[in-house]
Amino acid sequence: MIKRILWATALIAFVGSGSALAQDNPSEVHGKVSKTIATESKAQEKADDWGYDKQGMMIEIRDLKYRVTWKQYRQKKYKVYNEGVKEAIKNLQFSKDEINKLREQIDPYLEEVVDRLEAFIKNDLPFQPEERQRRIDALRKVLNNYNMQPSEKLNYIVSNGLKIEADYGKMIEHQEDVKLNLDGVDTKVNIMRIGRISMYYMTIDRKQIGMYNRATAKWEPVPESQLKEFKRAFDMALGKRAAEIVELPLGAI
Repeated sequence: MIKRILWATALIAFVGSGSALAQDNPSEVHGKVSKTIATESKAQEKADDWGYDKQGMMIEIRDLKYRVTWKQYRQKKYKVYNEGVKEAIKNLQFSKDEINKLREQIDPYLEEVVDRLEAFIKNDLPFQPEERQRRIDALRKVLNNYNMQPSEKLNYIVSNGLKIEADYGKMIEHQEDVKLNLDGVDTKVNIMRIGRISMYYMTIDRKQIGMYNRATAKWEPVPESQLKEFKRAFDMALGKRAAEIVELPLGAI
């Protein structure tokens, strides 16, 4: 089709100059026509190439526009994200400052609480001394743990320290075959503790009964006149006797 158009164009061009063709022989005419066609063909090829290049450039331009739009969108989003991250960091810093401030206030207070609890135990009735000291050591270990939050330390000290010690005051405890140093002799006894009111001992043969004197921090025997009441109390603690009211030196049970 292109060649036909080119031939037609060439013929029209030569028809317009008929007088010149009349003076040329057929071979010269054919040569000029072929030359003209070749020139037109190259021009058409260049036009076609430009068309293809133009189409490719348009596609590339659209692609570049899309990329620019996408980058602008991402830049806008990143700006929003960046502001959000900055705000989050700011809030974290605020929380960290508050935690540090709380730690500065509560840590010394908790240290004081544990100190007072340890002093109280030393002046309390002498029951379960090893276990209670281990508990104090555990509380101090928690206080020295920097990774624990103040609230966690507080909960631990309340649950594993103060509450347990408070519960001791509500308990009637009985221990069997405990060794006590009585007048320089290690003696096996049964021990009964009534809350934090008092502690009593009774030898295995039930012949000697005594109580702990807070003032002297020593075990002292009770008068023989009170042995019967104490034996009844020990039997109740052992579950050998139904509960009833008995009279002991420091009041009624």
